[in-house]
Amino acid sequence: MHPRKTIPDPIIVPLQSFPRQAEAVGSNQLSEPTELRSLRVEEFLQARSLAPKSQKAYRQDLQSFLHWTDAAWAAVTPRQVAQFKAHLLRQEEGTTQRVLSDATVRRVLGTLKNFYGWLVRSRYVSIDPTTEVALPKLAEPEAQNLTETEVEQIVQAAAVSSLPERNLALIFVLLHGLRAEEVSRLNLADYDGRRLHICEAKADSKGFVPLSPQGKAVLEQYLQWRALTSEELSSACPLFASHSRRNRWQRLGYDGIRKVMAALAKQTGIVFHAHQFRHTFATDLVLKGMNPYHVMTLTRHRSVQNFRRYTKAADQAAAEAAFDAVMGTSSAIASGQDQIVLSTQTAQPELAMTGTASEVVAREAFEKRPTVSASALSVSSSAAAQSATVYQLKVVLEDIRPALWRRFQVLGNTTLAQLHQVLQITMGWEDYHLHRFSLSEDESLCLDQLSLDESCTFSYVYDFGDEWVHQITVEKLTPLQTEQPHLTCLAGKRACPPEDCGGSWGYTALLKTLQNPRHPEYSERKEWIGREFNPEMFNLNEVSKQLEPLANPSSP
Repeated sequence: MHPRKTIPDPIIVPLQSFPRQAEAVGSNQLSEPTELRSLRVEEFLQARSLAPKSQKAYRQDLQSFLHWTDAAWAAVTPRQVAQFKAHLLRQEEGTTQRVLSDATVRRVLGTLKNFYGWLVRSRYVSIDPTTEVALPKLAEPEAQNLTETEVEQIVQAAAVSSLPERNLALIFVLLHGLRAEEVSRLNLADYDGRRLHICEAKADSKGFVPLSPQGKAVLEQYLQWRALTSEELSSACPLFASHSRRNRWQRLGYDGIRKVMAALAKQTGIVFHAHQFRHTFATDLVLKGMNPYHVMTLTRHRSVQNFRRYTKAADQAAAEAAFDAVMGTSSAIASGQDQIVLSTQTAQPELAMTGTASEVVAREAFEKRPTVSASALSVSSSAAAQSATVYQLKVVLEDIRPALWRRFQVLGNTTLAQLHQVLQITMGWEDYHLHRFSLSEDESLCLDQLSLDESCTFSYVYDFGDEWVHQITVEKLTPLQTEQPHLTCLAGKRACPPEDCGGSWGYTALLKTLQNPRHPEYSERKEWIGREFNPEMFNLNEVSKQLEPLANPSSP
C-alpha cells in the first residue's frame, strides 16, 4: 500500500493589473493605436486636396468620432454609427434644447460618410458602416437678400459716415456679389477699369466680376480721393485701405470690413452682415431674367444646389405670371412689397442712381422667354421643306444606374426652345423648373444652325436645384423621307424620377426606401409620391400620344 501524498500548500500569485482597452458603445472589438487611426485621417485629408479651412473642418468632424469611440476603423459597425448619430442629436440635460443643430449633425455625418467611402476605395476596410445611416433633412436655404428700402438706408448711412468715399465704394463692390474676404484681398492691380479680378477665393472660385456703371463710378471716385491724399499708390496697394491713425494705408482686412458693417447696422437699426449683399446681387440678376448659368459664373458658385436659393424667387415670379396668363388677370406680383435692388440712390446728388429689379421685370422676362406652341413644332410640308435633315438623338440621364435613356427623331429646323419641350415629354418631366443647354443660351437657334455632326454630344440641365444633367448624343443624320414622321420617339428605358426628389443621390435613396417596406421612412415616401411608381416602366405609346399635338397641331 502506497503512502498518500500530501497536498502542497497553495501558492498565491498576485495578478498584475492591466488597464482595459476602451470599448466602443455596443461593441467588444479591440481598438487600434490612436496614432494609426489619426494617420488614416491625415491620409484622407491629403488625398482630398482641401482648402485649409475645409481641411480644418473635416479634421474636427472626424476627431469628434475618434473621441466618441476607441474602436478601430475596420471594427466600426452600422449600429455604432447609428448610436453616434443619436449622440450627435442629443439634447442638453434637463432641457429640450439640442446640443447640435441639424446642419451640424448633417455635416459631421457627411464627413464620416465621405471618409468611409475613401477607406473602402483605398481598401483599408471592406465594408462601409455608414451606408444605411440617413442624414438629417434640412429645409432648403432661403436667400438672405436685402430689400430696396434696406439697401437705400445703408447707402445713405455710408454717405454720411466718417469715410463716405471708401464706405460707399465698399458697399457697391459688395453689391456685386463678392465675399467680404475676397474684397479684403483685392489690390489696385485687380481692377482694370471695368472688372475686378478675384485672384484668391473660397474653394478656389477665382474669376472676373464686371462692375455696373454705377459701381464703377463710385469706386473710381474713391480712388481719385485717395490719389489726392498723401498716400503713395501702386499696383500692389490694397484696393480698400484702412484710414485709422494706427493702420493708415494698410489693408482693410475682413475684420475691418465687419466693423464697418457693424457701424452701419448700428446707425440704420438694420441687422445685416456683408454676405447679404452677395445674396442681393444674385437674386436681383435672376429676377431681371439673366440666365442663371451666367449668374453662377459671376458669383463663382460651384454647387447648383447652393445656388438654387436665388432661382426660387424667379421661379415664384414666373409661376405667378403663368397663373395670371391662364386666369386672364394682370395683378402685379407682390404688390406693395419692397423690391430687391442692385443699386439705389445715395445721399449725395452726384451719386444719384436708379434701376431696381422689381418682380414686374421678372414677369416680363418670363413672358418674353422662348415658348413652344403646337403650331411652332408643326412639321407641315412648308416647314419640312426648310430642313431636309432628320436628327436621331439619344438622351441619357447622368448618374442613374441602370441607365435611363430615350431615343427620338426631330427635324433640323427644331429650335432649342422646341427641343426643350420634346425632352420634357419624352423624359417624363413636368416643366416645373428652369433649364439650360450647353450649346447656346439663344434658344431660338435651330439644330441645323448649330453645326452638329454625328456622334457629337451636348448637355441639357433641368432643375438647377436637383441638377438633372442629360447627355444628348447625335446618333444619326439622315435625309428626310416623304412619309417619314417628323417627330417621333423610337425607344427608351426606365421611368423618369419624380420631380423634386433630390437629384440622382436623392432618387437612389428614394428607391432604396421604396424597396424596403420595413424602412422607417417607407410610408412617408410612399405617400409623398402619391401614386404607384415603377422605376423600370417606360410607356412608349403614352409618350407618342403626348408628342402628337406637337407634331400635328391640328389633331384634337
